[in-house]
Amino acid sequence: MRPGTLLRVAHLNELVTFTGVGVCRRGLIGCRQRILWARTINYRLIALNPSPNERGYYVAHQATCPHSEQFRKAARK
Repeated sequence: MRPGTLLRVAHLNELVTFTGVGVCRRGLIGCRQRILWARTINYRLIALNPSPNERGYYVAHQATCPHSEQFRKAARK
């Protein structure tokens, strides 16, 4: 996939722009799964699971990451 590719994301009414690939981690926290980075129309970054669901929509990694609660705790500090 090339940077600039438009992607459809579940539960978003707008298309997002693919910007690159990464790994789910923040210091020692994270599941180490491969993720896709995309940018919304408002320039907000969003991490996506690397493969679309059965309907062709990408899912926000935050919704499926087993460490999402630890990320929220780290962001509050």
